Amino acid sequence: MPDPSRTADSKAIEASYRAYCDVCQSGDLSHLPDFWALPALFTVELASGETIQKVIETPTELQKLYGIEFGSASGVDETVIDASKVTFFGPGLATIETELRHLGKGVLHDRQVASYGCRKLKGEWVFFSHVSAIVGEGKSVNLVTATRSCGSYEGYTVAIIHQPHVATMILKMSGLICAVIPEHFSRQPRSNVQASKLYMLVPSSPLTLPSQSHQTSFNHNTAIMLSRTLLQRAVATPARLSQQTIRSASVWSTVPQGPPDAILGITEAFKKDSNSEKINLGVGAYRDDKGKPYVLPSVKQAEQKVMQQNLDKEYAGITGVPDFTKAAALLAYGPNSAPLKEGRVAITQSISGTGALRIGGAFLQRFYPGAKAIYIPTPSWANHKAVFLDSGLEVKQYRYYDKSTIGLDFDGMIADIKAMPKGSMILLHACAHNPTGVDPTEEQWKKISDAVKEGEHYPFFDMAYQGFASGDTDKDAFALRYFVEQGHTPCLAQSFAKNMGLYGERVGAFSIVTATKEEKVKVDSQVKILVRPLYSNPPVHGARIASTILNDAELNKQWLGEVKDMAERIIKMRALLKENLEKLGSKRAWNHITDQIGMFAYTGLTAEQMTKLAEEHSVYATKDGRISVAGITSGNVGRLAEAIYKITG
Repeated sequence: MPDPSRTADSKAIEASYRAYCDVCQSGDLSHLPDFWALPALFTVELASGETIQKVIETPTELQKLYGIEFGSASGVDETVIDASKVTFFGPGLATIETELRHLGKGVLHDRQVASYGCRKLKGEWVFFSHVSAIVGEGKSVNLVTATRSCGSYEGYTVAIIHQPHVATMILKMSGLICAVIPEHFSRQPRSNVQASKLYMLVPSSPLTLPSQSHQTSFNHNTAIMLSRTLLQRAVATPARLSQQTIRSASVWSTVPQGPPDAILGITEAFKKDSNSEKINLGVGAYRDDKGKPYVLPSVKQAEQKVMQQNLDKEYAGITGVPDFTKAAALLAYGPNSAPLKEGRVAITQSISGTGALRIGGAFLQRFYPGAKAIYIPTPSWANHKAVFLDSGLEVKQYRYYDKSTIGLDFDGMIADIKAMPKGSMILLHACAHNPTGVDPTEEQWKKISDAVKEGEHYPFFDMAYQGFASGDTDKDAFALRYFVEQGHTPCLAQSFAKNMGLYGERVGAFSIVTATKEEKVKVDSQVKILVRPLYSNPPVHGARIASTILNDAELNKQWLGEVKDMAERIIKMRALLKENLEKLGSKRAWNHITDQIGMFAYTGLTAEQMTKLAEEHSVYATKDGRISVAGITSGNVGRLAEAIYKITG
């Protein structure tokens, strides 16, 4: 690569900077121009060996046009990591590279460095160096920052020298590469564009500014955030980079670190806690009164019956086990459902409720004639947004939960439904709203139906807890069945994870009510086309267990009793928690605990209070104040109440 300091452009830049230095040395700082108004030189070395240089006359314009933001570099944490390359810009624009074995709180060229290092924020590497090494009285080495460089990863070398005596941090570099070489990328065949280094040179030299009493040395402090945004933006340029984006880089070097799973984090913290009385209220699975996983007796018996039949392990059809899907539809829509009797319900077995939502989202994205946006309640199950976004739908929200009452914001909900664009898609929790446990009353459901019909909106029901909310499968299906009776043609996601305890078997169903039998046939054909590339065929074992329970009269009666028992245990734990809090003399009203329904309860506790519950009382749950009531037992409810009382009063 040619020496940037020997090009005509760099000499012109050097001349500009010398003029700047002359003003500084004169002591008349009133005429000192804006440092960022001076020109800068970008030098890009491509993997092909070709070098491109571009002068940016006014870096401030670069900032305005391409979204580069500058801010203070002070106050940066000093979590230190290893680095292998740091680039220094010395006098005369010469580029000097030096290898460092370790960049940290230590010695740099036998000179103590006050503060520098690197840290990782949200999957993005942040490199900074605050106060460079002093090489002599009145002189300093200009700062430098380089990209992560280890092993085979060469990546981009980016260094920016900022205005003396003003620390600078580049907060956003999304447009940097596009600003420098978009024309080149647009001319190149895809396979030829492999940028391996990017240099930004602004004039720099040791600088001493006069003060009233003595000469003061100013160090050049810079920090650069070089994130995946920069690399991905390079890939997004007109011609795009080749699949091997950066020479010598790992294929997956630009993959960002994903955020940790909140529930998994709770479980890990719970496992590490040595307190013998610790309580885990984060898991979304039923537990018996001893806090143990529970396999329903009806499930055990149904599984024995399935095994005794010595069935083969052949593929099910694309839409699953027919006996199961028929029975699942009957459970959801009811024996008196007109669409069922008239053959107007298209249904397919799914990979539990999540799979049903995914099929539904994909179907709506592909075929719904209105806007490809779905409204979900605030809050909703965390996975709803992810599933629908991954299906290609835009996700919007409507009001649902009222923090002030820890209940339903019914007026806000109705107002938002009425304000939605005509023909919008809306997700509704059929019962046992997750995560709040707040459900509309039957009268409120009727008004919701009217508002949805008035707006010609399309309802998508998620029914993950049928029977698990009230203990009555018919009562829990009220909203869905009422909507159908009123002429709505909704789609439905069903899950048998909770009400049958078939968590790991992944048993669910997706169905759509159609206006005619002919529509049903068409919808069914398109659902099959969607499912085929997703997973081809659903698993049969869990579906056979569920089918046996639903179709065997004796087992079905037993199962309904067990579902009722599970629901009643949860209702009892709610009452006991409220009773214990009141006995302790809590000044708060806890009626919302018993007013809510289903596995989860919104306590109304703040994130700070939830942290105290975990750290001071070994009670683990999500930061939003949601607790799994299924994790409460007659043995720990008293201690739980005491812990809540101590942090709330």
